[in-house]
Order: sequence, then C-alpha cells, then structure tokens
Amino acid sequence: MILDINGRHLQQEPDTKSFQNFSYMSSFSFGGLSVAGVNVNAKSAMKHSVVAACLRALTSQIAQLPVRLYELKDGKRTKVQKHKMLTVLTKRPNDYMTWQDLLEMIILHMHTDGNFYAYVNRNRLGTIAEIIPIPNPSAVSVDMQRGVKTFKISKDTIIGLPKDLFTTKEMIHIKSMSTDGLKGMSPIIQGAKAIGISMAAEEYAERFFLNDAKPGGVLTMPAGLSDEAFDRVKNSWNQNHQGTKKSNNVSVLEDGMTYAPIAVSNKDAQFLETRAYQKLEVCGIFGVPPQAVSADSKVTFNNQEQAYLSFHRDTLVPLIKKIQDAFDAFLPDELDLELDAAHLLRGDSKAQIESEKALHQMGALTINELRAAHSYDDFEGGDVSVVATNNITLGLLSELKEIQAQQAQLQKPTPQAAPDEPSPEPSAD
Repeated sequence: MILDINGRHLQQEPDTKSFQNFSYMSSFSFGGLSVAGVNVNAKSAMKHSVVAACLRALTSQIAQLPVRLYELKDGKRTKVQKHKMLTVLTKRPNDYMTWQDLLEMIILHMHTDGNFYAYVNRNRLGTIAEIIPIPNPSAVSVDMQRGVKTFKISKDTIIGLPKDLFTTKEMIHIKSMSTDGLKGMSPIIQGAKAIGISMAAEEYAERFFLNDAKPGGVLTMPAGLSDEAFDRVKNSWNQNHQGTKKSNNVSVLEDGMTYAPIAVSNKDAQFLETRAYQKLEVCGIFGVPPQAVSADSKVTFNNQEQAYLSFHRDTLVPLIKKIQDAFDAFLPDELDLELDAAHLLRGDSKAQIESEKALHQMGALTINELRAAHSYDDFEGGDVSVVATNNITLGLLSELKEIQAQQAQLQKPTPQAAPDEPSPEPSAD
C-alpha cells in the first residue's frame, strides 16, 4: 500500500483497480512469436515444463539468500544491527510482501519480460519507507531525452501509483541483457525458436497419447473387407484401444486376422531424441544445469557438484550483482546491501568442517562467527581472533620487525643471579 510523505496511506481514486479484478498473467499474453505452430510468449512459455522448471530453479536459489545491510565507517565494514531502514531493506519491503517474495518477483520478471521495476517511496525525511514492485513490467515505458531517463506508468495500475512519470531516483530498474541500455531483452523471446520447438514436441506428445489407437502391432487379413465390416472393425478397435487408458488392452481377432507386434518407429525414436535435446537447449537459454531440472540422465556425484558450482559462478553471481548494485544506488554511501550466498558454496559436512577449521585457525573467523553460521548462540569470550602458531601476533605489516623484536625479548631467559661465594675460612694461627 502506497504511503504519502507523512507515512499515511495514500488516498486512491474510487475506480482504482485492485488485485481482485486484475489478471496478472494477462499482462504477459501480448506479443511473442509463432514457432513450429505454437505461439511463444511469456505466458505460454511459463506453462512449458522445462521453462517452468528452469524458472523455479532460478527463483528458489536467489530467493533463499539472506539479505544483509552493512555500514562502511572508518574503512571498516560492519553488519548493521539497528537502523531506521533495516526492516524495509532486509525483512519487509512493503506491507504485503517479504524479501523472499520480492526476490522471486525480480528473477521472474527478468527472465520473462527482461525487466523488473519497483517504485521507491520515501517519506519527507528522504528515508525509504517502502519498495513497491510494478506487477506488469510490459506496461512501463522507458524514455531518454537529453540524457535524462524517465519511466512512464499509468496511474490506475493495481498498486495505485501517485503519478505516472518517474525519474531514475524514484524507480529501481533491473534489466537483463540490453542493446540500448534502456530496456532488457526477454530470454524467452531471444530463445523463442528453441522454446517453441520444445513446446511443439510437448504438444505432439499430448496429441499422440490422446489419439493413440495402436496396441503395439499390425492387423492383417487373408481377404479384403466389405465397407460394413471395415467400419465395424475400425470402430471396435478405436473403442477398445484408443487413448492411453485403453492402450495394450486384450483384443479378440476374428475371420483369420493375425496380429504382428511392431517396435518403436524411427519417427517416434527421433521424436524422443528431439525432446531430450530441446530440454538441454532450453536449460542453456536460462543458464540452468540440466541436472537441476532432471533433464540429464548421465548424472554422477562429481559432475553434479561441478555443474552446481558453475551454476553459482556463471549464472547466480551475475544476477546477485545486478540486484545488489540496483538497490545500492538508492542507499546512502555508507550503507551497502548484500545477498549472502556463502551457504550455496558449502560442500558436504566433512569439507565444511575442514574449511571452517582452517578459517578459524588463520584468524579469519571467530568462534562466535562460526556459531552464528550454524544458528548457535554466542558465548562470552568467543569474539577473539586467534592464530594457531606460537610466534606470530596479529598486527600491521609495517610493525612486524618491532613486534618480532618484542617477542624475542620476551622469550629470552631471565639471567639468574650468581650465587654468593662463601667467605674464606679464617686461618688458625
């Protein structure tokens, strides 16, 4: 819900559209390309099994990332524990969404329309009060005049915007690849041919199983059939075998009919190969490993682990960087928003323990930082960095010689006082 500069709910026109009377999916149904007899656009592609699986893999990986807010002060970067914008920037961007909802929406819009837009609403002090995503990105018009970029959106959109023209200081814009720097390109439209062929193969499979009247063989007769007999055999065969629920039913042959089973035809075999190949092409369009959407049957532990590491490095990291940079542009210079993706790189339990042990022993992580990573409570004295050596003390490199000299002095043995010599015995005269 849009707030005014005083924090009160913005009064909207009585005929303003609402979530109840607006079809979100209809905004994606316009345009597209006709490929292999099917219309490819965001709405139709999202119903395709492979596209839906790829979008789910992308949104679930990004949306699960914790959102952190850091402060840069005196050359040090520390996690913000208390700030007037902490809630809106890490927990609830508005009163009807969580950050997980917002991240899912960002990824979905970027991979369907190619663009994500969100209105940044500030109070009279200039503080971000709420972040309102635009549900229909295709309704946003981006214009550039004399070096000034503006966004035009109808005021009667479902979120009830206060005006229809916005500047780059009011509108967050996260886009996919772009040729002009103004609007991103939709991956679905760019890969429409591959997606369209895959959708056509899926529709062919549906029609094949719906109209299938083959019990897996061929019927032959020693003599020809009359028209009446032909129609009777045809109708009887369709009634007993047409469709997947009736396929492979027992059939009673008459009048010298013989049945010969047949194998899968070359056409059907190529159709299966086509479906498998198109799955890989669609995965390539979205940068998702086939293992993540069950599109690769040759999966081993090693190649699956490498595939997910490549997925993180080549696909997720660029998306994370785009999102962070877009939000950082609206924050003060001393604040920095970060999506924490550290847990995506964690290996198995043994590898994770070895990694954390090494980080602790080199002084990179304290005990409390390790405990926090596993949702354990801190304990007193656990915030000290330690190094597992005997002769090195943490300090500046320029002070190394001085530190080493001090340590060497401390390690020198204390000289023992020489015992008093006994006084000479008096000689007896």
